[in-house]
Amino acid sequence: MNTKGVDSVRSPVANLIGIRRDITQDEFVHQVANSFQHVFSTGDLSADSFQQLLKNKPVPDVQVVEVDQGRVLGAGDERAGKIRADMEGLKTWEWTFGQTPEFSITLVDKLTFGDIKVHITSKHAIITHCVIETSAVNQGLQGTIAELQSKLVGQRYDDVPPISDAGDRTGTTIESEIRTWLRRSV
Repeated sequence: MNTKGVDSVRSPVANLIGIRRDITQDEFVHQVANSFQHVFSTGDLSADSFQQLLKNKPVPDVQVVEVDQGRVLGAGDERAGKIRADMEGLKTWEWTFGQTPEFSITLVDKLTFGDIKVHITSKHAIITHCVIETSAVNQGLQGTIAELQSKLVGQRYDDVPPISDAGDRTGTTIESEIRTWLRRSV
């Protein structure tokens, strides 16, 4: 898959208990709060700065407030409507897939009618370009494939469009096979 997205950077991960066996949850929470305040008040993200912060006592004006869903989403909290709307927004297709960077993928397989190769370009999870190649030489099949290519453009990457009722039975069966394969492959 080729993408214009930003590559992830692998970072080492460790369990804190392996570094400091005596750390408590309260100490951890307060240290995170202190680090948060330090970064947002100074803008200093350097390792030296954090080492110095670890040596110092907690910053006195950092207040940690434990909040549960019932408290924040309760009737008396003016933020409840915004929080509920944001929670619902995070469940939408647009949030989950609609922000996907542009990418290209080539899918290859052998189906009952012959070899198939599909090149798809997608941006924001919408197919912007599609080319389907097959080893089959049947002219009717080529028409079915051309129709399917044009149907895919503009569709969601995760949703292959319905089969056309037009055309011969062979074309519909082959289109169904391609569609089923694409659904499994994407």
